[in-house]
Amino acid sequence: MYSLPKTIKKEILIMPGITLADVAIILGMFMAAFVLGSLVYMPLRPFYYVYFATLGFYLSRQSKDNPKKRKYQTIILMLRCNHNTYHSI
Repeated sequence: MYSLPKTIKKEILIMPGITLADVAIILGMFMAAFVLGSLVYMPLRPFYYVYFATLGFYLSRQSKDNPKKRKYQTIILMLRCNHNTYHSI
């Protein structure tokens, strides 16, 4: 009667290895770079844009330590954790 989807959280691939979420993160980084670009010394702006593009690409990759999270999510989890609590391995 009704067809149920087998996977609900499947990522949309734009190219092999690049998902729609990766493109959104990189575009968000570009938008932040252009908004903040007026604060950067004019001859250094091309390096600034390349740096932000590289940073956006790096942060959008899957984390090796936490395979279901991206690197920016792993950094957020690390900053939000309670450092006074002992976690046994």
